Amino acid sequence: MKEVINNIFEKIEFSIIVFTIYLATIFFTIMPVSIVEKLSLLEFKNKYQFVFSICFIILSCYYLASIVNWSKKKISVIRFKKHRSELIKKLSPEEKQYVMAFYNKDTKQFDTSSIFDITNAVVNLLEHKQIIGRGSSLSVGYTEFSYFLQPWAQEYLNKQLKEGHIVVEKDKISWN
Repeated sequence: MKEVINNIFEKIEFSIIVFTIYLATIFFTIMPVSIVEKLSLLEFKNKYQFVFSICFIILSCYYLASIVNWSKKKISVIRFKKHRSELIKKLSPEEKQYVMAFYNKDTKQFDTSSIFDITNAVVNLLEHKQIIGRGSSLSVGYTEFSYFLQPWAQEYLNKQLKEGHIVVEKDKISWN
């Protein structure tokens, strides 16, 4: 009998087994006596009702906590994206110039990397705002380092380009 149970646990995911147990506890806890009687399980239900009820309560709490946790993560992601898009919208003209260094005129979209002087205050400000990040600890010159545009910022800026909120004409750039 132990071998059969071990084989079941090895071949089926644990979450599926727990959900199956949860469905069984719902069945034995909530089902009316008349239905359980027709299935000839009344004696079994009466004997193990206490165990079914405890499992039902524990697993209900677990699934409720899982739903709350999932909801909190979704809300956190939505807030994060909103905060980051607000951050890019409030960039100063100087910061926008440095962000535009990531713009590739050939592909007409924002690339991932560019080289900046580490001693530049605007570069440090953009790095602090987590819009760009230092891509390497090795300098290109004495003070120039490779920087990358954060993936969320690149996605947002390319979306703004496609929607026409950022317009690039030759050497002239306008942000809406």
